[in-house]
Amino acid sequence: MEEDILQLQAEATAEVLGEVAQAQKVLRDSVQRLEVQLRSAWLGPAYREFEVLKAHADKQSHILWALTGHVQRQRREMVAQQHRLRQIQERLHTAALPA
Repeated sequence: MEEDILQLQAEATAEVLGEVAQAQKVLRDSVQRLEVQLRSAWLGPAYREFEVLKAHADKQSHILWALTGHVQRQRREMVAQQHRLRQIQERLHTAALPA
């Protein structure tokens, strides 16, 4: 039961990571477009928008990094729990064998 919950959490987190990665890609594309615009008009409203988008992309990147660490930690925990479960199942199986 607990293993199923961890699996569902890992899948949900992976889905969120995918969404965040897609949003980050959109932000990076916007930043690149703004960089091109800034080359022709160095100062002005485009520069401010560029700085705002860059800060947002940096924040998204940090969130993605943190979520990736969380997913990796969950996977390690799930592997450890699966190992413990197998050990328990082996003990139960051995105990159930006739002497």
